[in-house]
Amino acid sequence: MSNYSFLDLACDVLKQAAQPMTYQEIWQAGCDKGLASKMDISGKTPAQTLGARLYVEVRDNTSSQFIPVGKRSEYDTVVKDIAQYVTTKLKA
Repeated sequence: MSNYSFLDLACDVLKQAAQPMTYQEIWQAGCDKGLASKMDISGKTPAQTLGARLYVEVRDNTSSQFIPVGKRSEYDTVVKDIAQYVTTKLKA
Protein backbone atom coordinates (compact mmCIF):
# COMPACT_ATOMS: atom_id res chain seq x y z
CA MET A 1 0.00 0.00 0.00
CA SER A 2 1.25 3.45 -0.90
CA ASN A 3 2.08 5.98 1.81
CA TYR A 4 1.37 8.86 -0.57
CA SER A 5 -1.89 10.43 0.60
CA PHE A 6 -4.48 12.86 -0.70
CA LEU A 7 -2.95 15.53 1.55
CA ASP A 8 0.51 14.79 0.14
CA LEU A 9 -0.87 15.30 -3.36
CA ALA A 10 -2.52 18.58 -2.34
CA CYS A 11 0.69 19.80 -0.71
CA ASP A 12 2.81 18.94 -3.75
CA VAL A 13 0.39 20.64 -6.14
CA LEU A 14 -0.04 23.76 -4.01
CA LYS A 15 3.70 24.23 -3.52
CA GLN A 16 3.89 24.93 -7.26
CA ALA A 17 0.63 26.89 -7.52
CA ALA A 18 0.61 30.61 -8.20
CA GLN A 19 -2.86 31.11 -6.74
CA PRO A 20 -5.46 29.40 -4.52
CA MET A 21 -7.09 26.32 -6.02
CA THR A 22 -10.31 24.41 -5.47
CA TYR A 23 -10.07 20.73 -4.59
CA GLN A 24 -11.20 19.88 -8.12
CA GLU A 25 -8.36 21.97 -9.57
CA ILE A 26 -5.90 20.40 -7.14
CA TRP A 27 -7.01 16.90 -8.15
CA GLN A 28 -6.83 17.68 -11.87
CA ALA A 29 -3.35 19.21 -11.51
CA GLY A 30 -2.25 16.16 -9.53
CA CYS A 31 -3.49 13.88 -12.29
CA ASP A 32 -1.83 16.01 -14.96
CA LYS A 33 1.50 15.85 -13.09
CA GLY A 34 1.23 12.08 -12.56
CA LEU A 35 0.96 12.44 -8.79
CA ALA A 36 -2.34 10.56 -8.56
CA SER A 37 -0.62 7.45 -9.90
CA LYS A 38 1.50 7.38 -6.71
CA MET A 39 -1.64 6.66 -4.72
CA ASP A 40 -3.37 3.36 -4.11
CA ILE A 41 -6.99 4.40 -4.64
CA SER A 42 -10.00 2.41 -5.71
CA GLY A 43 -12.92 4.78 -5.19
CA LYS A 44 -15.05 6.23 -7.96
CA THR A 45 -14.80 9.86 -6.83
CA PRO A 46 -11.23 10.59 -5.72
CA ALA A 47 -11.62 14.35 -6.21
CA GLN A 48 -14.49 14.33 -3.73
CA THR A 49 -12.36 12.34 -1.30
CA LEU A 50 -9.60 14.93 -1.64
CA GLY A 51 -12.09 17.69 -0.89
CA ALA A 52 -13.33 15.84 2.18
CA ARG A 53 -9.80 15.19 3.48
CA LEU A 54 -8.86 18.84 3.03
CA TYR A 55 -12.05 19.97 4.75
CA VAL A 56 -11.45 17.71 7.77
CA GLU A 57 -7.75 18.64 7.91
CA VAL A 58 -8.54 22.35 8.11
CA ARG A 59 -11.47 21.87 10.47
CA ASP A 60 -9.72 19.57 12.95
CA ASN A 61 -6.05 20.55 12.76
CA THR A 62 -5.35 24.04 14.07
CA SER A 63 -1.72 23.76 12.94
CA SER A 64 -2.58 22.57 9.44
CA GLN A 65 -0.23 23.59 6.66
CA PHE A 66 -3.27 24.46 4.55
CA ILE A 67 -5.02 27.81 4.76
CA PRO A 68 -8.68 28.09 3.75
CA VAL A 69 -9.44 31.08 1.57
CA GLY A 70 -13.22 31.05 1.49
CA LYS A 71 -15.90 29.82 3.85
CA ARG A 72 -19.67 29.88 3.60
CA SER A 73 -22.45 28.96 5.99
CA GLU A 74 -24.01 26.24 3.82
CA TYR A 75 -22.32 22.84 3.98
CA ASP A 76 -22.34 22.13 0.23
CA THR A 77 -20.76 25.47 -0.50
CA VAL A 78 -18.19 25.07 2.28
CA VAL A 79 -17.13 21.70 0.91
CA LYS A 80 -16.73 23.19 -2.56
CA ASP A 81 -14.97 26.37 -1.42
CA ILE A 82 -13.01 25.24 1.66
CA ALA A 83 -10.42 23.57 -0.53
CA GLN A 84 -9.17 26.86 -1.94
CA TYR A 85 -5.81 27.29 -0.33
CA VAL A 86 -3.08 29.87 -0.24
CA THR A 87 0.42 28.54 -0.56
CA THR A 88 2.25 31.16 1.49
CA LYS A 89 2.54 28.82 4.47
CA LEU A 90 3.87 26.07 2.25
CA LYS A 91 6.41 28.29 0.53
CA ALA A 92 7.64 29.96 3.72
